[in-house]
Amino acid sequence: MWARSTSSIYIGDTRTRLKKFSKDMSVTVSNFEAAQKLLNKNECKGLTHRQLMDMFFIDFSIMPLLIHENYLTAMGIERGIGALDRMANAADSISFGDTVN
Repeated sequence: MWARSTSSIYIGDTRTRLKKFSKDMSVTVSNFEAAQKLLNKNECKGLTHRQLMDMFFIDFSIMPLLIHENYLTAMGIERGIGALDRMANAADSISFGDTVN
């Protein structure tokens, strides 16, 4: 197909075109892998806000449920008032998201 559109094909052109045709990350990630990445602090560090939003909207109907089911486990076992406040803020945010939905 490329040969019909141009008289010559160079290796650099081929690499550039192949990068354009590569699959989007959101297509290759399952719901469960996306939820795991969203809940893992180390994996979220390198992602942009847009990438995080794309991961959340892979399946909008199931992703909030997966987050709600696992957010306490992802927060880890912490003790003290600060941990309780963080858990309460997370629960309030999830509740607000449900209300908006």
